[in-house]
Amino acid sequence: MPVLPEGLTTNMPADLHRSSTLANTDWKTKTMSENGAKVIASVREVAAERPDHVFGEMRVYVYADEPRCLVGHGLWRAGLIDRKFIKRRIANGASITSFEMRDVLKGFDQDEIDWLAIVQDQQDLRHTWSKSVEWADQVMSVLRAAVSVTSANF
Repeated sequence: MPVLPEGLTTNMPADLHRSSTLANTDWKTKTMSENGAKVIASVREVAAERPDHVFGEMRVYVYADEPRCLVGHGLWRAGLIDRKFIKRRIANGASITSFEMRDVLKGFDQDEIDWLAIVQDQQDLRHTWSKSVEWADQVMSVLRAAVSVTSANF
């Protein structure tokens, strides 16, 4: 059974947990898009630099000419947004999965977007940045196992 970060639980069926230990579920070993890899690596770096940080503000990617939320830091360090992004009022506070972010995420695959969305959601739920990254890794590994099990059954 996957080990979840402290304080986080899941109601996934036992057979899905069992299958996730059998399959190669380390989603981080998959080939990523160039920008997806840069952003995810940057998010990981920021979370490692500030593991206990809890983002207690309304989600915005850029504020006062600097990155604010964890995903905003990743996008900033990867060179996909900068201080001018604040002028995009709707996109600046939007979910990473929103229509307004489509141009920023051009070329990203769905796994990369999903991982960023999970990190963002966990951050917004006031989990530390390190726990947000851990949780996203766990969820993506379980999802990958579920897809492997499902694919094997067809």
